[in-house]
Amino acid sequence: MGIYSGHNRTRNRLPDHIDNKWCLGHSTPVDPWSYRGVYGSNQLPSFQRQNFKNLLIMNTMILLNIFLIAHLSGLALMAGTTVADTVTFNTFSKSFRKDGTPSLTLLALMDKFSALLGIGAALLIISGTGMMIITHGAFAHQIWFKVKLVLILTLILNGFLVGARQKSKLTRNLDAKEHAENAIEKIKLFFLVQLGIFLTIILLSIFKFN
Repeated sequence: MGIYSGHNRTRNRLPDHIDNKWCLGHSTPVDPWSYRGVYGSNQLPSFQRQNFKNLLIMNTMILLNIFLIAHLSGLALMAGTTVADTVTFNTFSKSFRKDGTPSLTLLALMDKFSALLGIGAALLIISGTGMMIITHGAFAHQIWFKVKLVLILTLILNGFLVGARQKSKLTRNLDAKEHAENAIEKIKLFFLVQLGIFLTIILLSIFKFN
């Protein structure tokens, strides 16, 4: 550390690796107390570069783990909600066929499940995109990952385009029992396909077939 008085400078003892006139192989004298004089360049010294690199790797791993947790949470939320929705719908269909009157409480409950499915789908898309960016698409060339992506997209599209449409059709035709029965059968098939897709995604994530 230097103590300045006008143009004079009083220096404390320099570090052992610093020469008073020539610093780190420079061909011209440099001020050993300047940043360039101490480190020989305007870049970070090697030990600071290594510390910065380690910190960057650590932060990247933390962010990757956050995205991974969000990804698994989204998948679990969608799978759990689909199972709950399936059980609720089976209860609704049995009650409807037995009594001939729809349970409005169960229908309202199934509408709430749709909102949870949307949240799970959003988590899957955002977290999956984040992991792809962080890993620079490290798994993108592997077959199991490509199949998983297609299945996730199929899961989401099937839910919004097929499932939501059939549920809406059922709600509109509750008074027409024949049309309602037709919609019930299609919704049961829809849930069966969704559960099969979930099971396949889980197997791909565990065994990573390639």
